[in-house]
Amino acid sequence: MSSYVDTLDIGKLNSYFIDYINYGCYPEIVFSEKMRQDPGQYIRHDIVDKVLLRDLPSLYGIQDTQELNRLFIYIAYHSGEEFSYEVMS
Repeated sequence: MSSYVDTLDIGKLNSYFIDYINYGCYPEIVFSEKMRQDPGQYIRHDIVDKVLLRDLPSLYGIQDTQELNRLFIYIAYHSGEEFSYEVMS
């Protein structure tokens, strides 16, 4: 059995839970003290730049990466709100 399952140390479990809440599902951030100091920088440069501006355009033939970036920013700043495609355009 994993040490996560059979541990009775509630403090350790709470610590892992706080890490999960703070850093989400990005294991690179959890295991790197340097990245933990500035997770926004990591997410911006590694996640957004690699996935949004390189991987998605190459996979789906997107030509205008700046428009894709603007769409992502719009959605990020309006998450949790209702919006329509007409207003967004």
